[in-house]
Amino acid sequence: PLGCWDYVPIPLTRVTVKDFDLFLSIFYPIDFGVFSAATVDEWTSILGFAVKWNFHSIKVLAVKQLSPITSPIDKVVLRHTYNIVEWLPTAYGNICRRKDALTLEEGMRLGMEDVIKI
Repeated sequence: PLGCWDYVPIPLTRVTVKDFDLFLSIFYPIDFGVFSAATVDEWTSILGFAVKWNFHSIKVLAVKQLSPITSPIDKVVLRHTYNIVEWLPTAYGNICRRKDALTLEEGMRLGMEDVIKI
């Protein structure tokens, strides 16, 4: 069976070594409570694995770490991808209160439904 011996590993498709290493760093940190992930991209990668493999507590951790470093636009996009419902009202509000209009790129990332709601 797969994974029973070193010479019969479990293949992980569409998983890079870097991203898997980041995910494992949550379970095996160099310093307990200090995470090697720091950027939105790194925490989003961890969030993706947590959702894909049903690690609820890791999803909660990733959302907590992402919350202060993620832009309102990214929060709306990630909300739809990973079902992070608590982000939507605040993200919509922050986007609506900002001085600048949505850029074309932001509108494309959000999609028509969110642009209309905003």
